[in-house]
Amino acid sequence: METPKAFIESINKLITKHNDLNAKFLSFSVVAEGVTLKGMLRHHADMHRFFSLQLVHDFKTYVPEAQLELNRTLANAIEMGWEDIKSSLGFHNDKDLEKNLAEEHRTCANLSDEVFLQTKNTMPNLKATLEEQIAWHKKVSEHLPEIDD
Repeated sequence: METPKAFIESINKLITKHNDLNAKFLSFSVVAEGVTLKGMLRHHADMHRFFSLQLVHDFKTYVPEAQLELNRTLANAIEMGWEDIKSSLGFHNDKDLEKNLAEEHRTCANLSDEVFLQTKNTMPNLKATLEEQIAWHKKVSEHLPEIDD
């Protein structure tokens, strides 16, 4: 099956986003003060790791030769280093972490929608996986703080 390069790049971008968010939310869960927020951040981290692995598995069933990026981005590593510095200086509070969670959630949801629209009907398992992830994002967005555009 011929898979367009642009689609592979989109899948890679979404997988990388999930991996970045896994690392970011785990890091934030360490500095969060509220027990509920700590648990929510850990849960989101776990879900993004699961989503990444699920996408890799489903995509590889259709395009086993595709080279997928399974690591965090350099930009994420740098950002997390800066976040660690801010945390050690006491610049983070739970409201900031909640706002960041909501912003990242919306970005990832939009990216999932874009990839879903690019996915061919000849990849039903991948489409189903993306539909499940989009449904999760919609459900979660009901419980996250509003963010300004």
